[in-house]
Amino acid sequence: IECYWTEKHEVSSSSSKSFNIYDSFPPIVQTYSNFDSLLIPADHVSRSKSDTYYLNKDVVLRTHTSAHQMELLKSGVDRFLVTGDVYRRDEID
Repeated sequence: IECYWTEKHEVSSSSSKSFNIYDSFPPIVQTYSNFDSLLIPADHVSRSKSDTYYLNKDVVLRTHTSAHQMELLKSGVDRFLVTGDVYRRDEID
């Protein structure tokens, strides 16, 4: 993904129009980052224990890399690609 992205988009810290790539965020996140900050409703099926790996009631293994976008936006970064493993309880067809 990163190779494709760098071929198609400017990736550099020297330009205000460039994208930053992040690939080292930890996979353990707060439920706030994984759900609430993304406006996922409290009763949404993706919050269920059958779909998400909960470590405790406030901490999960991220189900998507969007769990890190609020942190990046708050730090002033507005062009980014976040890659990393995600963890979902999916059934194998």
